[in-house]
Amino acid sequence: MRLRRRQGFSLIEALLILIVMSIAFLGFGYLYGNVTQEALKADLTVLATKLGREKMEGIIQTKADSGYGAVSSESSTSVSSGTWSFDREVVVTYVNPADFSTAGSDTGYKKVEVTVSWGAGVGDTVTITSLVTDMVPSAVTGGGGGFPPCP
Repeated sequence: MRLRRRQGFSLIEALLILIVMSIAFLGFGYLYGNVTQEALKADLTVLATKLGREKMEGIIQTKADSGYGAVSSESSTSVSSGTWSFDREVVVTYVNPADFSTAGSDTGYKKVEVTVSWGAGVGDTVTITSLVTDMVPSAVTGGGGGFPPCP
């Protein structure tokens, strides 16, 4: 009985290992590409949120400086942050104070929506919403109008 000494792999074994490794690397490459795209989308969402909040703070400051009547809708404008470009739009609607549903006339309450979008995909949008009123907190101390006095 002769024992054969086997050293190394046969050509077929080497090809099978190469095929299995190639499939594994393709899978990892696909996974890495998806993770990278999702990380980019998360970064863009953070940037869009910051741009939306910045605009909302500006609107609230405009109300403080110029009054309730100065808060109005703005058409879509292009805003850049680094190398990325976003579209930012402000929509102001009157709302019913009882249930905050849309009202046809000035009720003293405005719903302000700042929408920031990028790209063409679904979900590439961030909306920041706030409520602005014509009530003035300082009027409470004088007893006329504004917020009702505290009990």
